Amino acid sequence: MQRKSFGKMSCPIARTLECVGEWWSMLIMRDALHGMTRFDEFQHSLGIVPNTLTRRLNALVEAGLLERRRYSDHPAAR
Repeated sequence: MQRKSFGKMSCPIARTLECVGEWWSMLIMRDALHGMTRFDEFQHSLGIVPNTLTRRLNALVEAGLLERRRYSDHPAAR
């Protein structure tokens, strides 16, 4: 069964579901609202693989629900 897209509907609730209706997105938003800001925090909390987390974070940023910020101008060397 193919999922219906709500992105072009006039209803703001339907359009919001298009962005956050995917269950990983809801869990990421929950963690963000609880103060998580770093990729590794989300990954540890959710037990999500990096490529899926990256895709979902990018979609939430593109939708304007999250904002990407540089953690540091001079990250620590590994």
